[in-house]
Amino acid sequence: MPRARRRVAEPGISVSSRRVSAIRSLLPVAVALAALSCHVSDVTAPVGAPKLRLEFRGDSQMVAGTRALPLVSVTSGASTLAGQRLRFTSSDTTIVSLSAGGDSLVARRLGRATITARVENSLFPENPPSATRSIVVVPKSFSIVPALLQLVAIGDTATLVATAFDANDAPLDGATARWVLLRPADSTILRLSGGKVTARSAGTVDVLALFGSDTGRAVVNVAQRLARFAFANPSWT
Repeated sequence: MPRARRRVAEPGISVSSRRVSAIRSLLPVAVALAALSCHVSDVTAPVGAPKLRLEFRGDSQMVAGTRALPLVSVTSGASTLAGQRLRFTSSDTTIVSLSAGGDSLVARRLGRATITARVENSLFPENPPSATRSIVVVPKSFSIVPALLQLVAIGDTATLVATAFDANDAPLDGATARWVLLRPADSTILRLSGGKVTARSAGTVDVLALFGSDTGRAVVNVAQRLARFAFANPSWT
């Protein structure tokens, strides 16, 4: 009677099957570790950070009493990166401050302040890419009163008043003009101290009031008549 043959697995095939099973069981773990490795690399390694470049665009002047959104472009090579969150600071918040949300510049008084923009991103925990822009705050307008002054006698004095106004046509507190003569040689005709003028001799003088780089002008006429005179020798005839 023939015996039934029992199939015996070859050792090589049996070991290979176990390896395949083990490898298959480890595949999900390997994939998960690879994904985790990529995620950690994205967060902790600021690859390309030195290549980021920030640049301010738009006007470097603001009218007192206005606010504006600072325009800053962020580029990497030839590509513009949109949607970058930026943080702004001011060197003098009494001149240019930041809005409550931190995204707008507010021009408060005449002067100059440096605005710094920095990339706000977890990829750059220290020394993030930045750029600076000097902002000059100027008046909307200003006036000089009187714009035309007549001094009727040598020795007469008067005071010129210059007032700067903001975007709402309100006088700017603390805005003081610097007074100069258009032609320095005219100091022989008119003495100028601040806004106070004193007639020295007959003639016409242009007086300038300066608010930063803005200039206003007043004209002062001095007549020939003396304020008083006397004979050197009363007995002379």
